[in-house]
Amino acid sequence: MKKFFFKIIIIVIIVFFNFSIVNASNIEKEVVFVIDASNSMKSFDKEKIVLDEIKKISNFLTSEYKIGVIVYNTNIVDYANISDDLSYLNSILDRTKYAGYTNAGEALEFALNMFSENSIYKNIIMISDGEIVLQNENLTNQSNEKFKSALNISKEKNIIIDTIALGNLTEDGQKHNILDASNQTNGQIFKCENVLKLDEVSNEILFNKFKIKKSLVGIGNTSNGEIDMKLPTINLDKVKILVSSKDTINNINVNCKSESANVINGNKFAIVEINNPYEQNISLKFNSKGDIEAYLLQEYIVNINSEIEKYYYEDNTVKAKLNIYLNNKRGNIFNDDYYNNKILEVKVNDNIYEGIIENQKIVISLDVLNLDENLTISLNLEEFEQNFLNLEFTNIKLDKAEINKTLTESKKDYKYLPLYIILLILVLSIILIIFKNLDNRKRELIRQQKIKEEREKSLFKPKNPYTYSGKLNIYIINTKDGNDIAPQTFNLQRKETNQKITLKEILNACKIDIGDDSSQNIIFEPSANKSLNLTNNSYATIIKNGSLVTFEKSVNINFNEKLSIILEDEVTELELHYKSLKPSEINSYI
Repeated sequence: MKKFFFKIIIIVIIVFFNFSIVNASNIEKEVVFVIDASNSMKSFDKEKIVLDEIKKISNFLTSEYKIGVIVYNTNIVDYANISDDLSYLNSILDRTKYAGYTNAGEALEFALNMFSENSIYKNIIMISDGEIVLQNENLTNQSNEKFKSALNISKEKNIIIDTIALGNLTEDGQKHNILDASNQTNGQIFKCENVLKLDEVSNEILFNKFKIKKSLVGIGNTSNGEIDMKLPTINLDKVKILVSSKDTINNINVNCKSESANVINGNKFAIVEINNPYEQNISLKFNSKGDIEAYLLQEYIVNINSEIEKYYYEDNTVKAKLNIYLNNKRGNIFNDDYYNNKILEVKVNDNIYEGIIENQKIVISLDVLNLDENLTISLNLEEFEQNFLNLEFTNIKLDKAEINKTLTESKKDYKYLPLYIILLILVLSIILIIFKNLDNRKRELIRQQKIKEEREKSLFKPKNPYTYSGKLNIYIINTKDGNDIAPQTFNLQRKETNQKITLKEILNACKIDIGDDSSQNIIFEPSANKSLNLTNNSYATIIKNGSLVTFEKSVNINFNEKLSIILEDEVTELELHYKSLKPSEINSYI
Protein backbone atom coordinates (compact mmCIF):
# COMPACT_ATOMS: atom_id res chain seq x y z
CA MET A 1 0.00 0.00 0.00
CA LYS A 2 2.84 2.39 0.83
CA LYS A 3 4.45 1.68 -2.54
CA PHE A 4 1.11 2.38 -4.25
CA PHE A 5 0.72 5.81 -2.62
CA PHE A 6 4.37 6.60 -3.33
CA LYS A 7 3.79 5.94 -7.05
CA ILE A 8 0.68 8.12 -7.02
CA ILE A 9 2.65 11.00 -5.44
CA ILE A 10 5.42 10.65 -8.06
CA ILE A 11 2.85 10.74 -10.89
CA VAL A 12 1.17 13.86 -9.43
CA ILE A 13 4.54 15.62 -9.17
CA ILE A 14 5.43 14.76 -12.76
CA VAL A 15 2.04 15.95 -14.05
CA PHE A 16 2.35 19.17 -12.03
CA PHE A 17 5.78 20.03 -13.41
CA ASN A 18 4.80 19.14 -16.97
CA PHE A 19 1.71 21.36 -16.67
CA SER A 20 3.83 24.20 -15.30
CA ILE A 21 6.30 23.91 -18.15
CA VAL A 22 3.58 23.92 -20.82
CA ASN A 23 1.90 26.99 -19.34
CA ALA A 24 5.19 28.81 -18.80
CA SER A 25 5.78 28.91 -22.54
CA ASN A 26 2.47 30.67 -23.13
CA ILE A 27 2.73 33.50 -20.59
CA GLU A 28 1.69 36.84 -22.12
CA LYS A 29 3.29 40.23 -21.62
CA GLU A 30 1.60 42.37 -18.95
CA VAL A 31 1.13 46.16 -19.05
CA VAL A 32 -0.59 48.37 -16.45
CA PHE A 33 -1.57 51.98 -17.19
CA VAL A 34 -1.51 54.20 -14.07
CA ILE A 35 -3.56 57.31 -14.88
CA ASP A 36 -3.54 60.59 -12.93
CA ALA A 37 -7.17 61.74 -12.67
CA SER A 38 -6.53 64.64 -10.29
CA ASN A 39 -8.19 68.05 -10.53
CA SER A 40 -5.23 69.64 -12.34
CA MET A 41 -5.95 67.41 -15.37
CA LYS A 42 -9.19 69.32 -16.00
CA SER A 43 -7.45 72.35 -17.43
CA PHE A 44 -4.87 70.35 -19.38
CA ASP A 45 -7.30 67.80 -20.84
CA LYS A 46 -10.76 69.36 -21.13
CA GLU A 47 -11.93 66.90 -23.80
CA LYS A 48 -10.46 63.79 -22.04
CA ILE A 49 -8.11 63.11 -24.94
CA VAL A 50 -5.72 61.37 -22.54
CA LEU A 51 -8.28 58.69 -21.71
CA ASP A 52 -9.15 58.30 -25.39
CA GLU A 53 -5.49 57.73 -26.38
CA ILE A 54 -4.91 55.21 -23.56
CA LYS A 55 -7.97 53.35 -24.80
CA LYS A 56 -6.53 53.38 -28.32
CA ILE A 57 -3.15 51.99 -27.20
CA SER A 58 -4.72 49.26 -25.05
CA ASN A 59 -7.00 48.00 -27.81
CA PHE A 60 -4.52 48.12 -30.73
CA LEU A 61 -1.86 45.94 -29.11
CA THR A 62 -1.41 42.35 -30.29
CA SER A 63 -2.90 39.39 -28.41
CA GLU A 64 0.33 38.60 -26.55
CA TYR A 65 -0.33 41.63 -24.30
CA LYS A 66 -2.65 41.59 -21.28
CA ILE A 67 -3.65 45.04 -20.02
CA GLY A 68 -4.71 46.50 -16.68
CA VAL A 69 -5.50 50.05 -15.58
CA ILE A 70 -5.47 52.08 -12.36
CA VAL A 71 -7.17 55.48 -12.13
CA TYR A 72 -6.14 57.54 -9.12
CA ASN A 73 -6.38 60.99 -7.57
CA THR A 74 -6.48 61.40 -3.77
CA ASN A 75 -6.99 57.61 -3.57
CA ILE A 76 -7.45 54.75 -6.03
CA VAL A 77 -10.61 55.75 -7.92
CA ASP A 78 -11.06 52.72 -10.15
CA TYR A 79 -9.08 49.82 -11.58
CA ALA A 80 -9.33 46.87 -13.98
CA ASN A 81 -7.25 43.77 -13.32
CA ILE A 82 -4.78 42.61 -15.96
CA SER A 83 -6.73 40.75 -18.64
CA ASP A 84 -7.07 40.14 -22.37
CA ASP A 85 -10.77 41.08 -22.09
CA LEU A 86 -10.73 44.88 -22.21
CA SER A 87 -14.47 45.56 -21.99
CA TYR A 88 -14.32 46.57 -18.30
CA LEU A 89 -11.12 48.56 -18.83
CA ASN A 90 -12.81 50.46 -21.68
CA SER A 91 -15.84 51.26 -19.51
CA ILE A 92 -13.54 52.69 -16.79
CA LEU A 93 -11.84 54.99 -19.30
CA ASP A 94 -15.25 56.12 -20.62
CA ARG A 95 -16.58 57.12 -17.18
CA THR A 96 -13.46 58.58 -15.50
CA LYS A 97 -13.70 62.19 -14.23
CA TYR A 98 -10.94 64.49 -13.03
CA ALA A 99 -11.03 65.55 -9.35
CA GLY A 100 -8.97 65.55 -6.12
CA TYR A 101 -5.22 65.44 -5.43
CA THR A 102 -2.30 63.40 -6.82
CA ASN A 103 -1.43 60.29 -4.77
CA ALA A 104 1.01 58.56 -7.15
CA GLY A 105 2.69 56.66 -4.30
CA GLU A 106 -0.41 54.64 -3.44
CA ALA A 107 -1.18 54.09 -7.15
CA LEU A 108 2.30 52.73 -7.95
CA GLU A 109 2.22 50.48 -4.86
CA PHE A 110 -1.18 49.13 -5.96
CA ALA A 111 0.06 48.51 -9.51
CA LEU A 112 2.96 46.30 -8.35
CA ASN A 113 0.51 43.82 -6.83
CA MET A 114 -1.44 43.35 -10.08
CA PHE A 115 1.23 41.42 -12.00
CA SER A 116 1.35 37.63 -12.26
CA GLU A 117 4.27 36.01 -10.46
CA ASN A 118 5.63 34.27 -13.55
CA SER A 119 4.95 36.88 -16.24
CA ILE A 120 7.97 37.29 -18.51
CA TYR A 121 7.43 40.99 -19.27
CA LYS A 122 6.08 43.55 -16.78
CA ASN A 123 5.56 47.19 -17.72
CA ILE A 124 3.92 50.13 -15.92
CA ILE A 125 3.07 53.25 -17.93
CA MET A 126 2.35 56.27 -15.70
CA ILE A 127 0.41 59.21 -17.14
CA SER A 128 0.50 62.45 -15.13
CA ASP A 129 0.75 66.25 -15.36
CA GLY A 130 2.14 66.90 -11.89
CA GLU A 131 4.16 65.82 -8.89
CA ILE A 132 2.80 64.09 -5.78
CA VAL A 133 0.60 66.57 -3.87
CA LEU A 134 -2.01 65.81 -1.19
CA GLN A 135 -4.09 67.82 1.31
CA ASN A 136 -1.15 68.53 3.63
CA GLU A 137 2.59 68.07 3.87
CA ASN A 138 2.34 64.99 6.09
CA LEU A 139 0.14 63.08 3.60
CA THR A 140 2.34 64.23 0.72
CA ASN A 141 5.45 62.88 2.47
CA GLN A 142 3.73 59.56 3.13
CA SER A 143 2.85 59.20 -0.55
CA ASN A 144 6.42 60.11 -1.52
CA GLU A 145 7.77 57.37 0.77
CA LYS A 146 5.37 54.82 -0.72
CA PHE A 147 6.51 55.90 -4.18
CA LYS A 148 10.20 55.42 -3.31
CA SER A 149 9.53 52.03 -1.71
CA ALA A 150 7.50 50.86 -4.72
CA LEU A 151 10.27 52.10 -6.99
CA ASN A 152 12.83 49.91 -5.17
CA ILE A 153 10.55 46.88 -5.53
CA SER A 154 10.14 47.64 -9.25
CA LYS A 155 13.91 47.58 -9.71
CA GLU A 156 14.21 44.28 -7.81
CA LYS A 157 11.48 42.64 -9.91
CA ASN A 158 12.70 44.14 -13.24
CA ILE A 159 9.43 46.01 -13.78
CA ILE A 160 9.91 48.76 -16.37
CA ILE A 161 8.18 52.06 -15.59
CA ASP A 162 7.56 54.45 -18.49
CA THR A 163 6.15 57.94 -18.04
CA ILE A 164 3.91 59.99 -20.30
CA ALA A 165 4.80 63.44 -18.95
CA LEU A 166 2.05 65.97 -19.64
CA GLY A 167 2.14 69.78 -19.60
CA ASN A 168 4.49 71.35 -17.04
CA LEU A 169 5.77 67.95 -15.97
CA THR A 170 7.89 68.04 -19.11
CA GLU A 171 9.97 70.98 -17.85
CA ASP A 172 13.51 69.90 -16.98
CA GLY A 173 14.45 70.22 -13.32
CA GLN A 174 10.89 70.63 -12.05
CA LYS A 175 8.41 68.16 -10.56
CA HIS A 176 10.90 65.36 -11.06
CA ASN A 177 9.79 62.73 -8.55
CA ILE A 178 7.51 60.84 -10.96
CA LEU A 179 10.07 61.06 -13.75
CA ASP A 180 12.59 59.35 -11.43
CA ALA A 181 10.60 56.14 -11.83
CA SER A 182 11.55 55.91 -15.52
CA ASN A 183 15.13 57.04 -14.97
CA GLN A 184 15.74 54.30 -12.39
CA THR A 185 13.99 51.36 -14.11
CA ASN A 186 15.35 51.73 -17.67
CA GLY A 187 11.99 53.14 -18.74
CA GLN A 188 11.23 55.81 -21.31
CA ILE A 189 9.86 59.33 -20.80
CA PHE A 190 7.37 60.47 -23.45
CA LYS A 191 6.94 64.25 -23.27
CA CYS A 192 3.73 65.96 -24.35
CA GLU A 193 3.33 69.66 -23.61
CA ASN A 194 0.20 70.03 -25.79
CA VAL A 195 -2.63 67.51 -25.35
CA LEU A 196 -3.56 67.89 -29.04
CA LYS A 197 -0.26 66.18 -29.91
CA LEU A 198 -0.86 63.21 -27.63
CA ASP A 199 -1.75 61.03 -30.63
CA GLU A 200 1.90 61.33 -31.72
CA VAL A 201 2.97 59.96 -28.33
CA SER A 202 0.48 57.08 -28.45
CA ASN A 203 1.67 56.15 -31.96
CA GLU A 204 5.28 56.21 -30.76
CA ILE A 205 4.40 53.84 -27.91
CA LEU A 206 2.48 51.47 -30.18
CA PHE A 207 4.75 51.36 -33.19
CA ASN A 208 8.22 52.11 -31.74
CA LYS A 209 8.17 50.97 -28.11
CA PHE A 210 5.95 47.89 -28.53
CA LYS A 211 7.00 47.46 -32.19
CA ILE A 212 3.48 46.68 -33.39
CA LYS A 213 3.77 46.15 -37.15
CA LYS A 214 1.12 47.83 -39.25
CA SER A 215 0.47 48.96 -42.81
CA LEU A 216 -1.27 52.11 -44.03
CA VAL A 217 -4.59 51.37 -45.78
CA GLY A 218 -6.15 54.84 -45.94
CA ILE A 219 -5.19 58.49 -45.53
CA GLY A 220 -6.65 61.92 -46.22
CA ASN A 221 -10.19 63.13 -46.73
CA THR A 222 -12.86 60.45 -47.16
CA SER A 223 -16.01 62.51 -47.57
CA ASN A 224 -18.04 59.41 -48.39
CA GLY A 225 -16.73 57.66 -45.25
CA GLU A 226 -15.74 54.41 -46.96
CA ILE A 227 -12.59 52.30 -46.97
CA ASP A 228 -12.36 49.15 -49.10
CA MET A 229 -9.30 46.95 -48.68
CA LYS A 230 -7.95 43.54 -49.54
CA LEU A 231 -5.88 41.66 -46.95
CA PRO A 232 -2.44 40.75 -48.35
CA THR A 233 -2.55 37.21 -46.89
CA ILE A 234 -4.98 34.45 -45.94
CA ASN A 235 -5.56 32.35 -42.79
CA LEU A 236 -4.86 35.22 -40.37
CA ASP A 237 -5.79 34.63 -36.73
CA LYS A 238 -6.77 38.23 -36.11
CA VAL A 239 -7.03 41.54 -37.95
CA LYS A 240 -7.36 45.00 -36.41
CA ILE A 241 -8.06 48.21 -38.32
CA LEU A 242 -7.38 51.52 -36.55
CA VAL A 243 -9.19 54.55 -38.03
CA SER A 244 -8.17 57.82 -36.34
CA SER A 245 -9.07 61.45 -37.03
CA LYS A 246 -8.73 64.96 -35.64
CA ASP A 247 -12.53 65.00 -35.58
CA THR A 248 -15.02 62.57 -34.07
CA ILE A 249 -15.62 59.17 -35.69
CA ASN A 250 -18.95 57.42 -35.25
CA ASN A 251 -21.44 55.02 -36.82
CA ILE A 252 -18.67 52.72 -37.98
CA ASN A 253 -19.87 49.65 -39.82
CA VAL A 254 -17.78 46.68 -40.99
CA ASN A 255 -18.61 44.27 -43.80
CA CYS A 256 -16.55 41.06 -43.97
CA LYS A 257 -16.83 37.31 -43.58
CA SER A 258 -15.23 36.12 -40.35
CA GLU A 259 -15.70 34.11 -37.18
CA SER A 260 -16.51 37.31 -35.29
CA ALA A 261 -16.05 41.08 -35.51
CA ASN A 262 -16.12 43.79 -32.87
CA VAL A 263 -15.89 47.60 -32.95
CA ILE A 264 -14.21 49.57 -30.14
CA ASN A 265 -15.36 53.18 -30.27
CA GLY A 266 -13.32 56.10 -29.05
CA ASN A 267 -13.98 59.79 -29.43
CA LYS A 268 -11.56 60.40 -32.29
CA PHE A 269 -10.75 56.83 -33.25
CA ALA A 270 -12.40 53.48 -33.88
CA ILE A 271 -10.83 50.03 -33.89
CA VAL A 272 -12.36 47.15 -35.83
CA GLU A 273 -11.26 43.79 -34.43
CA ILE A 274 -11.85 40.76 -36.69
CA ASN A 275 -11.20 37.19 -35.56
CA ASN A 276 -10.36 34.54 -38.17
CA PRO A 277 -11.35 36.39 -41.38
CA TYR A 278 -12.63 33.90 -43.97
CA GLU A 279 -11.91 36.08 -46.99
CA GLN A 280 -9.55 38.91 -47.89
CA ASN A 281 -12.03 41.69 -48.77
CA ILE A 282 -13.06 44.09 -45.99
CA SER A 283 -15.28 47.18 -46.30
CA LEU A 284 -15.69 49.92 -43.67
CA LYS A 285 -18.28 52.71 -43.53
CA PHE A 286 -18.29 55.52 -40.96
CA ASN A 287 -19.05 59.19 -40.30
CA SER A 288 -16.23 61.70 -39.81
CA LYS A 289 -15.72 65.27 -41.02
CA GLY A 290 -11.95 65.31 -40.57
CA ASP A 291 -9.08 63.73 -42.47
CA ILE A 292 -8.42 60.15 -41.41
CA GLU A 293 -5.54 57.72 -41.11
CA ALA A 294 -6.28 53.99 -41.26
CA TYR A 295 -3.78 51.31 -40.23
CA LEU A 296 -4.04 47.55 -40.64
CA LEU A 297 -2.66 45.13 -38.04
CA GLN A 298 -2.29 41.47 -39.10
CA GLU A 299 -1.69 38.76 -36.52
CA TYR A 300 -0.68 35.11 -36.62
CA ILE A 301 -0.24 32.83 -33.58
CA VAL A 302 2.37 30.40 -34.85
CA ASN A 303 4.49 27.35 -34.18
CA ILE A 304 7.58 26.15 -36.06
CA ASN A 305 8.19 22.60 -37.32
CA SER A 306 11.16 21.25 -39.24
CA GLU A 307 12.41 18.14 -41.01
CA ILE A 308 15.57 16.95 -42.76
CA GLU A 309 14.53 15.97 -46.28
CA LYS A 310 17.84 14.37 -47.26
CA TYR A 311 21.60 14.19 -46.78
CA TYR A 312 23.86 14.50 -49.82
CA TYR A 313 27.54 14.85 -50.71
CA GLU A 314 28.66 18.12 -52.32
CA ASP A 315 31.89 20.15 -52.41
CA ASN A 316 33.84 17.58 -50.35
CA THR A 317 31.36 17.66 -47.49
CA VAL A 318 27.98 16.30 -46.43
CA LYS A 319 25.04 18.68 -46.61
CA ALA A 320 21.47 18.45 -45.35
CA LYS A 321 18.41 19.88 -47.08
CA LEU A 322 16.27 21.26 -44.28
CA ASN A 323 12.55 22.10 -44.61
CA ILE A 324 10.93 24.44 -42.07
CA TYR A 325 7.16 24.94 -41.73
CA LEU A 326 5.28 27.77 -40.02
CA ASN A 327 1.75 26.87 -38.92
CA ASN A 328 -1.18 28.32 -37.03
CA LYS A 329 -4.43 26.64 -36.02
CA ARG A 330 -5.78 27.16 -39.55
CA GLY A 331 -2.91 25.38 -41.29
CA ASN A 332 0.33 26.16 -43.12
CA ILE A 333 0.86 29.93 -43.20
CA PHE A 334 3.15 29.71 -46.24
CA ASN A 335 0.34 28.15 -48.30
CA ASP A 336 -0.14 31.56 -49.88
CA ASP A 337 1.33 33.12 -53.04
CA TYR A 338 2.16 36.22 -50.96
CA TYR A 339 5.08 34.37 -49.33
CA ASN A 340 6.35 32.48 -52.40
CA ASN A 341 10.05 33.16 -53.17
CA LYS A 342 10.43 35.50 -50.16
CA ILE A 343 13.88 35.38 -48.52
CA LEU A 344 14.49 35.48 -44.76
CA GLU A 345 17.17 34.77 -42.13
CA VAL A 346 17.24 31.36 -40.44
CA LYS A 347 19.37 30.89 -37.33
CA VAL A 348 20.69 27.37 -36.71
CA ASN A 349 22.48 27.24 -33.35
CA ASP A 350 24.84 30.25 -33.67
CA ASN A 351 24.97 30.38 -37.48
CA ILE A 352 22.83 32.55 -39.78
CA TYR A 353 21.60 31.11 -43.09
CA GLU A 354 19.56 32.55 -45.93
CA GLY A 355 16.30 30.67 -46.38
CA ILE A 356 13.88 30.90 -49.29
CA ILE A 357 10.16 30.14 -49.12
CA GLU A 358 9.24 27.74 -51.89
CA ASN A 359 6.57 25.03 -52.20
CA GLN A 360 4.93 26.27 -48.95
CA LYS A 361 8.02 25.84 -46.77
CA ILE A 362 11.38 27.45 -45.95
CA VAL A 363 14.27 25.58 -47.57
CA ILE A 364 17.93 25.84 -46.51
CA SER A 365 21.01 23.71 -47.18
CA LEU A 366 23.72 23.48 -44.55
CA ASP A 367 27.07 21.77 -44.06
CA VAL A 368 26.45 19.25 -41.25
CA LEU A 369 29.90 17.66 -40.85
CA ASN A 370 31.00 20.13 -38.18
CA LEU A 371 27.63 20.82 -36.55
CA ASP A 372 26.46 19.58 -33.16
CA GLU A 373 24.06 16.65 -33.25
CA ASN A 374 21.22 18.72 -31.74
CA LEU A 375 20.09 21.76 -33.74
CA THR A 376 18.05 24.72 -32.47
CA ILE A 377 16.30 26.59 -35.30
CA SER A 378 14.71 30.06 -35.13
CA LEU A 379 13.39 32.51 -37.74
CA ASN A 380 13.80 36.24 -38.30
CA LEU A 381 10.48 37.50 -39.69
CA GLU A 382 11.03 41.22 -38.99
CA GLU A 383 10.91 42.11 -42.69
CA PHE A 384 7.31 40.92 -43.01
CA GLU A 385 4.39 43.27 -42.28
CA GLN A 386 2.52 40.64 -40.25
CA ASN A 387 2.84 40.20 -36.46
CA PHE A 388 3.94 36.63 -35.66
CA LEU A 389 3.09 35.76 -32.03
CA ASN A 390 4.47 32.82 -30.02
CA LEU A 391 7.40 32.71 -32.46
CA GLU A 392 9.96 30.68 -30.51
CA PHE A 393 12.17 27.92 -31.96
CA THR A 394 12.18 24.28 -32.96
CA ASN A 395 14.69 21.50 -32.28
CA ILE A 396 15.87 18.76 -34.62
CA LYS A 397 18.47 16.01 -34.27
CA LEU A 398 21.00 15.11 -36.96
CA ASP A 399 21.38 11.44 -37.95
CA LYS A 400 25.14 11.00 -37.51
CA ALA A 401 24.99 7.41 -38.82
CA GLU A 402 23.36 8.59 -42.05
CA ILE A 403 25.90 11.42 -42.38
CA ASN A 404 28.83 8.99 -42.03
CA LYS A 405 27.21 6.57 -44.50
CA THR A 406 26.75 9.37 -47.06
CA LEU A 407 30.38 10.46 -46.59
CA THR A 408 31.77 6.91 -46.95
CA GLU A 409 29.73 6.01 -50.04
CA SER A 410 30.58 9.28 -51.76
CA LYS A 411 34.30 8.74 -51.26
CA LYS A 412 34.00 5.27 -52.83
CA ASP A 413 32.19 6.71 -55.80
CA TYR A 414 34.88 9.37 -56.24
CA LYS A 415 37.58 6.65 -56.78
CA TYR A 416 35.92 5.85 -60.08
CA LEU A 417 35.32 9.47 -61.02
CA PRO A 418 37.80 9.53 -63.99
CA LEU A 419 36.09 6.50 -65.53
CA TYR A 420 32.67 8.06 -64.97
CA ILE A 421 33.83 11.24 -66.68
CA ILE A 422 35.16 9.34 -69.75
CA LEU A 423 31.95 7.34 -70.07
CA LEU A 424 29.85 10.48 -69.67
CA ILE A 425 31.82 12.31 -72.37
CA LEU A 426 31.42 9.35 -74.73
CA VAL A 427 27.66 9.13 -74.15
CA LEU A 428 27.21 12.87 -74.57
CA SER A 429 29.20 12.85 -77.82
CA ILE A 430 27.01 10.10 -79.26
CA ILE A 431 23.86 11.93 -78.21
CA LEU A 432 25.09 15.16 -79.76
CA ILE A 433 25.90 13.45 -83.07
CA ILE A 434 22.53 11.69 -83.23
CA PHE A 435 20.41 14.72 -82.37
CA LYS A 436 22.36 17.47 -84.06
CA ASN A 437 20.41 17.38 -87.32
CA LEU A 438 17.10 16.75 -85.55
CA ASP A 439 17.71 19.73 -83.33
CA ASN A 440 18.40 22.02 -86.26
CA ARG A 441 15.19 20.90 -87.94
CA LYS A 442 13.20 21.43 -84.74
CA ARG A 443 14.65 24.91 -84.30
CA GLU A 444 13.59 25.86 -87.79
CA LEU A 445 10.07 24.49 -87.25
CA ILE A 446 9.74 26.37 -83.95
CA ARG A 447 10.96 29.58 -85.59
CA GLN A 448 8.41 29.26 -88.39
CA GLN A 449 5.65 28.51 -85.88
CA LYS A 450 6.53 31.60 -83.84
CA ILE A 451 6.45 33.79 -86.95
CA LYS A 452 3.02 32.39 -87.77
CA GLU A 453 1.70 32.95 -84.23
CA GLU A 454 3.00 36.53 -84.09
CA ARG A 455 1.35 37.26 -87.42
CA GLU A 456 -1.98 35.88 -86.17
CA LYS A 457 -1.73 37.83 -82.92
CA SER A 458 -1.13 41.08 -84.79
CA LEU A 459 -4.22 40.44 -86.91
CA PHE A 460 -6.57 39.94 -83.97
CA LYS A 461 -5.02 42.23 -81.35
CA PRO A 462 -7.64 44.87 -80.37
CA LYS A 463 -6.49 48.44 -80.59
CA ASN A 464 -7.44 51.30 -78.36
CA PRO A 465 -9.67 53.57 -80.51
CA TYR A 466 -8.92 56.66 -78.42
CA THR A 467 -5.96 59.06 -78.47
CA TYR A 468 -4.39 61.28 -75.85
CA SER A 469 -5.69 64.83 -75.76
CA GLY A 470 -4.30 66.69 -72.75
CA LYS A 471 -1.35 67.17 -70.43
CA LEU A 472 -0.44 66.39 -66.83
CA ASN A 473 0.84 69.10 -64.46
CA ILE A 474 2.98 67.32 -61.86
CA TYR A 475 3.56 68.68 -58.33
CA ILE A 476 5.94 66.78 -56.05
CA ILE A 477 4.80 67.49 -52.45
CA ASN A 478 7.13 65.23 -50.47
CA THR A 479 10.10 62.89 -51.15
CA LYS A 480 12.25 60.53 -49.09
CA ASP A 481 15.27 62.85 -49.19
CA GLY A 482 13.17 66.00 -48.59
CA ASN A 483 14.44 67.78 -51.74
CA ASP A 484 12.22 70.35 -53.45
CA ILE A 485 11.31 69.48 -57.04
CA ALA A 486 9.93 72.12 -59.37
CA PRO A 487 6.50 71.53 -60.96
CA GLN A 488 6.66 69.75 -64.33
CA THR A 489 4.32 69.38 -67.29
CA PHE A 490 4.03 66.23 -69.40
CA ASN A 491 2.32 66.48 -72.79
CA LEU A 492 0.31 63.28 -73.27
CA GLN A 493 -0.21 63.91 -77.01
CA ARG A 494 2.82 61.84 -78.04
CA LYS A 495 3.58 60.12 -81.36
CA GLU A 496 2.27 56.74 -80.10
CA THR A 497 -1.01 58.35 -79.28
CA ASN A 498 -2.95 55.29 -78.08
CA GLN A 499 -0.29 53.35 -76.17
CA LYS A 500 -0.38 52.83 -72.40
CA ILE A 501 2.14 54.76 -70.31
CA THR A 502 3.15 54.33 -66.65
CA LEU A 503 3.65 57.01 -64.02
CA LYS A 504 7.29 55.83 -63.81
CA GLU A 505 7.79 56.60 -67.55
CA ILE A 506 6.18 60.03 -67.14
CA LEU A 507 8.44 60.90 -64.17
CA ASN A 508 11.54 59.62 -66.03
CA ALA A 509 10.60 61.77 -69.03
CA CYS A 510 10.44 64.77 -66.69
CA LYS A 511 13.80 63.73 -65.17
CA ILE A 512 12.21 63.20 -61.75
CA ASP A 513 13.87 60.42 -59.74
CA ILE A 514 11.84 59.60 -56.61
CA GLY A 515 13.40 56.24 -55.80
CA ASP A 516 10.12 54.27 -55.54
CA ASP A 517 9.40 51.70 -58.27
CA SER A 518 5.73 51.31 -57.30
CA SER A 519 5.01 54.13 -59.79
CA GLN A 520 5.61 51.70 -62.66
CA ASN A 521 2.40 49.89 -61.65
CA ILE A 522 0.24 53.04 -62.02
CA ILE A 523 -0.87 53.00 -65.69
CA PHE A 524 -2.53 55.62 -67.91
CA GLU A 525 -4.24 55.26 -71.30
CA PRO A 526 -6.58 57.42 -73.37
CA SER A 527 -10.34 57.05 -72.98
CA ALA A 528 -13.59 58.38 -74.39
CA ASN A 529 -14.47 62.10 -74.50
CA LYS A 530 -10.81 63.13 -74.21
CA SER A 531 -10.62 61.69 -70.69
CA LEU A 532 -7.65 59.82 -69.22
CA ASN A 533 -8.06 56.33 -67.73
CA LEU A 534 -5.95 55.33 -64.69
CA THR A 535 -5.47 51.72 -63.51
CA ASN A 536 -3.87 51.16 -60.06
CA ASN A 537 -1.89 47.90 -60.05
CA SER A 538 0.08 48.98 -56.97
CA TYR A 539 -0.53 49.34 -53.22
CA ALA A 540 -0.04 53.10 -53.43
CA THR A 541 -2.73 55.33 -51.93
CA ILE A 542 -4.52 57.14 -54.77
CA ILE A 543 -7.36 59.56 -54.04
CA LYS A 544 -9.64 61.18 -56.59
CA ASN A 545 -12.40 63.52 -55.37
CA GLY A 546 -12.09 62.09 -51.84
CA SER A 547 -12.43 58.45 -52.99
CA LEU A 548 -9.69 55.83 -52.83
CA VAL A 549 -8.64 54.07 -56.03
CA THR A 550 -7.72 50.69 -54.57
CA PHE A 551 -5.60 47.83 -55.94
CA GLU A 552 -6.56 46.67 -59.48
CA LYS A 553 -9.23 49.39 -59.77
CA SER A 554 -9.59 51.88 -62.66
CA VAL A 555 -10.99 55.39 -62.81
CA ASN A 556 -11.53 58.01 -65.56
CA ILE A 557 -10.08 61.51 -65.15
CA ASN A 558 -11.60 64.47 -66.96
CA PHE A 559 -10.08 67.85 -67.72
CA ASN A 560 -9.40 70.01 -64.60
CA GLU A 561 -9.59 67.02 -62.25
CA LYS A 562 -6.68 66.05 -60.01
CA LEU A 563 -5.22 63.01 -58.29
CA SER A 564 -3.41 62.79 -54.92
CA ILE A 565 -0.92 59.91 -54.78
CA ILE A 566 1.14 58.53 -51.87
CA LEU A 567 3.48 55.81 -53.15
CA GLU A 568 4.14 52.48 -51.41
CA ASP A 569 7.05 53.90 -49.37
CA GLU A 570 4.35 55.94 -47.48
CA VAL A 571 6.53 59.07 -47.80
CA THR A 572 6.63 60.13 -51.47
CA GLU A 573 3.56 62.27 -52.23
CA LEU A 574 2.55 64.02 -55.46
CA GLU A 575 -0.42 65.61 -57.19
CA LEU A 576 -1.36 65.25 -60.89
CA HIS A 577 -3.63 67.83 -62.55
CA TYR A 578 -5.17 66.81 -65.92
CA LYS A 579 -5.44 69.87 -68.20
CA SER A 580 -6.38 70.55 -71.80
CA LEU A 581 -3.69 71.63 -74.26
CA LYS A 582 -3.29 75.19 -75.48
CA PRO A 583 -3.00 75.56 -79.26
CA SER A 584 0.71 76.32 -78.91
CA GLU A 585 1.27 73.09 -76.97
CA ILE A 586 -0.23 70.71 -79.52
CA ASN A 587 2.40 68.44 -81.14
CA SER A 588 5.09 69.58 -78.68
CA TYR A 589 6.71 66.66 -76.92
CA ILE A 590 9.02 66.05 -73.96
